[in-house]
Amino acid sequence: MDWPVGRADGLSSAVMSNFFDFEMNDINGETVTFDNFRNQVSLVVNVASK
Repeated sequence: MDWPVGRADGLSSAVMSNFFDFEMNDINGETVTFDNFRNQVSLVVNVASK
């Protein structure tokens, strides 16, 4: 299943095919791909605020 990836401005910028295609920045600003967590139980929590 493909779904659009939302952006803060409400526009979609890309299509991701699964959870493991996503990337994020860790606390040190380094890019981490969710693929690093394949075959592990993962809980994603959005702690961002305005």
